[in-house]
Amino acid sequence: MTKLESEVRRHKEYSHPLGDKPLVDVSTDEALGPDYAKLQTELLSLSQNSKQIVAEKSGHFVIIDRPDVVIDAIRQVVQSVRNNSKL
Repeated sequence: MTKLESEVRRHKEYSHPLGDKPLVDVSTDEALGPDYAKLQTELLSLSQNSKQIVAEKSGHFVIIDRPDVVIDAIRQVVQSVRNNSKL
């Protein structure tokens, strides 16, 4: 079990432990194992203000393969915080 999986399971008993804090999950369009989609869904459930962005044509290292997508996700989070708005 990875550290992320452990953290998600630990927080599973809480409903949205991050509250309304913006959370963007930038994920690859490749299948990275049988539980990958489930883990992404669980990750998104940590916040009521979350969204998933699928970085097409990327591998496991999205930040290397698609830095443009990661930069856009960061900008969305910053804008959400500055404007106190939903993603």
